[in-house]
Amino acid sequence: MRITSQMFNEVTRICEELDLVDPTSECCMPESRVRSRGFLVKSFLEKELFKQILAGNSDQARKAVGFMSRWCHMAKRAALP
Repeated sequence: MRITSQMFNEVTRICEELDLVDPTSECCMPESRVRSRGFLVKSFLEKELFKQILAGNSDQARKAVGFMSRWCHMAKRAALP
């Protein structure tokens, strides 16, 4: 399957929507600082997302992006008062 500019723009839009964790925040945090469970889970899921996008075929990448998008929407709703 070919990646079109529309598909690329959609992935870019979704990644912006996901509010991705800054990768340098993990390595630059002091070891004594406690990381929240939410931060660790989101960081782990983002790493797995990009593994699926880069290592899988287009269908696997689309499913991974869809899962991550749904997970982020659900997590945002759960955080609302």
